[in-house]
Order: sequence, then structure tokens, then C-alpha cells
Amino acid sequence: MTSLKDLIEHELLFPGEQLESRSPTWPARASLTADGSVLYDESSYRTPSAAAKAVRRGGATNGWSFWYVQRDSEAVPLAALRSAYEEPGGAPGRPRPGTARKTGAQARPVRDADPNRADPEDEQTQAGAPDAHHDDAGLITAFGMFWRRDLVDWSVSSTAVRVLGRQSQDEKAIDFAQQIGVYLLHDGARTIYTGRVSSPRLGARLAEHTKDRLSGRWDRFSWFGLRPVLSTGVLGAAGSNFGTDLVVATMEAILIEGLEPPQNRRQGDGMTGQEYTQAEDPSLQEQDLMATLLKQLQSRRR
Repeated sequence: MTSLKDLIEHELLFPGEQLESRSPTWPARASLTADGSVLYDESSYRTPSAAAKAVRRGGATNGWSFWYVQRDSEAVPLAALRSAYEEPGGAPGRPRPGTARKTGAQARPVRDADPNRADPEDEQTQAGAPDAHHDDAGLITAFGMFWRRDLVDWSVSSTAVRVLGRQSQDEKAIDFAQQIGVYLLHDGARTIYTGRVSSPRLGARLAEHTKDRLSGRWDRFSWFGLRPVLSTGVLGAAGSNFGTDLVVATMEAILIEGLEPPQNRRQGDGMTGQEYTQAEDPSLQEQDLMATLLKQLQSRRR
């Protein structure tokens, strides 16, 4: 199994070299250490995919296609350098003549160049052994489970509704009202309705359900979104090309998360690290405060 250290030993990569993501959704920079690890955000990762997964906040990623290096003013993916190393005639353990420093830019087309598809070899390296459940990660980039209806301010217009969540209490809340994807309505723990939003209007769609025939039948909701959360705290663009395996993995993940079948002891593929917990709309707190003050004033007048 080819590693970054193999490429360093054959002078296809060099310690201290800068790695850069070319993804407009997940821009990032990292550096290469002498032992073949990737240094990103002051943390060291054994494989390029592990570092890319950290950039994407838990989203499984093929790091060999995610990270690029500069070769003669050209951005070259690590996958191209790996292909050059593994090319027939360049067997591992023997340097190929003429490959140092320039082969990467002239390498053959990249294998498995989709950064959204996890690299099987790299996943095994991270785990230490093959895992039967390391399939495509799925296309869900963020999700929320059993969020409370009463923590959303529905008194505003449907287009102004905010669906707020965060991954930790010390983070700024992110508004998912413009998310696209699939949602579930729950009556307690029971799912009573499933729906989808193909345009960025999750908040508006949920607001409609507070006034339609389902209005009195649900008190919680879950959602599964395709738009990733950017480092700036806003939603990015959803991917446009999804393979069959990716769609199947996503459907399975939603069923596992949303229906919680008792025989499934694992989380849906691609869900780990992407769940957001609900944050109460601050306007509700302001309304509660105003209501409390009003009651106090009324009691004093009596």
C-alpha cells in the first residue's frame, strides 16, 4: 500500500512541502512532515484522507485527490504522484529514472479523482485493518435529529424563519433555514411524515407545516442536508454529481438515523461528526423576557 513516506523516499514529495485544497467549498492548507504525516491546523494526521476528513468536519474524503502540490507552476494532486510511483516499471522500493521533482506534473490521469469518494486503501490505513462498512460515505453533509418545534420562532414570515444549530456550545449558531435535502416530522419518537426540499427553503417548508393539515400532529423534526457548512459559518453549494453507490449509502444512512432500527448498532455511513444540535432562536428568549416583564408590571398595578 503506497504511503506519503514512499513518495518522499522516491523524491516525488519533500518534507515541509505545502499541500493545498483546490475545493472552493473546503479551502485549506497543510504541510508534509518528514515521516510522511500531514500537518493541518496544528494537528498531525497519518494519511492525506485523515487530514482531508478533518478539513471537512468528519466527511469521509479521498485525500489523495483532495490535496494538491505545486509542480512547475501547475497544481498536481497527490493521486497523480501516487500513480507515477505505482506505474508499471516503477515498482515500490526502486526509484524510477527521471521521476524526481518533475514526474508528478507529467503523470498519467488521476485515478479515482472524486474527492467526495473515500479512498479504500487510505481508510484501511487509518483503521489499521479493513472495515466491512467502509463504503461510499454518502452525500449528507450535515443533519439534525429530533429538534424541538417550540425552539423555532414561527411568528415571523416563512422566509424569515431561522433553523439554528451548532456542534458545540461555544460555537456560533448556524442557520440551516436555507438547507436542501430531506426532513422528517415526529410526534414524540414516532415519525409521521417525510418530505424533501430541492431548493434552499427548509425553514420555509417547515413553517408551512405549522399551518397545514399536519400542524397539530408534530412536535419535533429531523433534517438531512446536502449543503455543507463552510469555515465561515454559512452554507456552501451542494454537490451536483452523485454516483449510484453514493445515493444508496445516503438512503441507508437516513433510514438508520431517522427510523433507528433496533438491529442496526452502527450509525449511518457518512454521518459521524456532522450532526448538529439545536440552538434556541434568541428572539424566543427576548419574547419570554418581555412577557415576564409585562406580567411583573401588571402585578404591580394591581
